[in-house]
Amino acid sequence: MHSFSPLIIRIALAKTLGTIIGIIAFFMIRKLMPTTDPLLAWGVLALFVTIGGLVGISGIIKQIPLLNIRYSPILRGGSMGAWLGLVAAIFGFHMIQDGLITLNFMGLTSPWLIIIDAFIAGAFIDVICTRMVKNVPNMI
Repeated sequence: MHSFSPLIIRIALAKTLGTIIGIIAFFMIRKLMPTTDPLLAWGVLALFVTIGGLVGISGIIKQIPLLNIRYSPILRGGSMGAWLGLVAAIFGFHMIQDGLITLNFMGLTSPWLIIIDAFIAGAFIDVICTRMVKNVPNMI
């Protein structure tokens, strides 16, 4: 039987969690915002899978290199998720805005809210992966 390294296990777990979150978001978008472009749902699915992969790989960074400060999983995963959420908000601004206007949940119609959503998802994935997979090597 194969013996996988802790880093490979972490990446696989993070991508799996990202895929699960993405599938849930995909069906929620299709159900709650049926008039939006279907590419929005596919883009959000791809966004969360990518967040999972990036969070999994970033597990090798245990401290902020220049400051020698411990890098918490919430901040590490959240920053990776927020960065990808910012990129998604920039490139999909009008599509996200049209979808949120049709949804109009508690007056929250700003496309920039995807950054907060991606931060939360990235932090959640990183906390779960950090607790489940131990002995990931520190590369920095």
